[in-house]
Amino acid sequence: AVNVFVCMDTQRRYTFAGAAGLDYAALPVVMDMLEVGVERRPEVFSHIRIMEQVALETAAEHRNDG
Repeated sequence: AVNVFVCMDTQRRYTFAGAAGLDYAALPVVMDMLEVGVERRPEVFSHIRIMEQVALETAAEHRNDG
């Protein structure tokens, strides 16, 4: 899941307020390229969503600190 999340780094979406999250449309392609099996994809997706939420919260904190 961490490797997929790192590879999704170029698939972030932004608004004027900052980071909005990942573009999930690219996720199946990334999982295919990293050979994530179909049976593992729901679990990997769940972990990615957790990492995405933490990343968004951290980015918001840094915006508020500056």
